[in-house]
Amino acid sequence: MKKFIVLALLFLGPTIYSQNDDLGQIKLAVVTPDFLLEDLTLSHVSKIQTKIQSMVSNSGMSGTDYINDFVIYPKFEIYAQDIIPGTYGDIHSIEAELTLLVVDAKTKSLLAAAFPLKLKGESRRSRDDAITKSIGRIKTRGQDIEKFMGVIKQKIMDYYQSNCNRIYNEADAMLNHGLVADAINLLLTVPNSLSGDCYAKIQSKLVEAYVVYSDLKCKTLITEAKTAINKSELDYARGLLEQISKNSSCYSEAQSLMKGIETNKNSENSEKNQDAEVKLEKRKETVLKKAQREVAQKDDKEQLCDLGIGVDCN
Repeated sequence: MKKFIVLALLFLGPTIYSQNDDLGQIKLAVVTPDFLLEDLTLSHVSKIQTKIQSMVSNSGMSGTDYINDFVIYPKFEIYAQDIIPGTYGDIHSIEAELTLLVVDAKTKSLLAAAFPLKLKGESRRSRDDAITKSIGRIKTRGQDIEKFMGVIKQKIMDYYQSNCNRIYNEADAMLNHGLVADAINLLLTVPNSLSGDCYAKIQSKLVEAYVVYSDLKCKTLITEAKTAINKSELDYARGLLEQISKNSSCYSEAQSLMKGIETNKNSENSEKNQDAEVKLEKRKETVLKKAQREVAQKDDKEQLCDLGIGVDCN
């Protein structure tokens, strides 16, 4: 059965982004279409995938295992192959081209295409091994790659710069209609390298969405806070409970637990406040990632089929 593989390296960061995380980086879904399997094995496809992911990461962008706005995928064409007789055995030889394409998943328009990279592989073992050797010659750094990735980054930045206010307004409307996870997913698409007042508005709206999402999941916060209290992690427990607003159904219980924490706040076993802050930020990252994935993966199959690179689209 034909398959596609979407490779991801998505790490979430606070503030909601931190300077050391790639949650706020430009995101590309690194997709290996099913049509590659007509000439290649799953192992070959995985190796190509890894090469492209390295190109993306080396350029300061982040891969995802879901599709939001932009997709990068390869075309790998074997245009010549031969078996050359040799003194110590036949040599399998292949010549191929690798082309990278970046598309806007929503409009289906081509954002950029890299010039075909010529590849050659030879092996005494097999044709598959010759293909493996050709893939191994794909460079993930270099002036041409940097130039190509630079063009992609700039075009994507231009897109978000032009559409920032629209994204903010759409996210605001989603929140007003109770589509909290959808709003988080949309807001997290905006990279932290965006300039201007609009990005500050995006961040403010993201914090608002996180608070609302926390209210919806307040039972989980209560359970985690109780566990932290039992472990004398009082600052962490307080931080969890402070995320529950007055409008939440859990507010009374949260306030009751807060009073108990204040009574025991001088406990010698309580963890340091700095440690609690780190744990709270990590939790926020996990929650945001979960909320984003809840929405983003729903339409992946349809989007890939629309782009002509999907699986079982008939």
